Amino acid sequence: MPIVKQLLRIIFFMLPGVLLGQNALSLFSSPYLQASGRSFITTQSLDALFINAAGIESVKSFNAMVFAGKPYAADGVNCGALALAIPIGGAAIGASITSFGNEFYKENNVSLQYARKLTQNLQIGGGMDYFQVNLPSEYGSTSTINFRLGLIQTITDNFKLGAAFQSPIRRNISLDEKNVSIF
Repeated sequence: MPIVKQLLRIIFFMLPGVLLGQNALSLFSSPYLQASGRSFITTQSLDALFINAAGIESVKSFNAMVFAGKPYAADGVNCGALALAIPIGGAAIGASITSFGNEFYKENNVSLQYARKLTQNLQIGGGMDYFQVNLPSEYGSTSTINFRLGLIQTITDNFKLGAAFQSPIRRNISLDEKNVSIF
């Protein structure tokens, strides 16, 4: 394969991660979802923990994923994730822990999600995230809670519609003492 094609392929697969790199939450998913720009809102696997909670309903046995890396080839910047999902009766429960940052800035997220089928062709899922930002120098840390809701409607075996919602209330994480706003 010519070198130009190889370079274009590398750029194509890395670009979504760079473009979505506003915070660590965009980094956590399989290479399959990263390469697609995380556009699979109807994904039905463990990756759904990071995109649409309804998708974990399709998990039929215990699943786990561990991820660690150095995004953007930056010295000192690390990220890592642990995700688990297990079916329980006609539903599934999933949890994830993610961490991103360096000694000057760190994001941590803990998520617990639940999904089930409402009808033969409609899955629903929801969950709660605890999100923490830490600026250890003089600013300290702060945290917030986020809620999620996801739906996946199967029209045919090859056509699905999905929607994922996060808390409708704008999350503003600020460190009041120093008047620093993160989002």
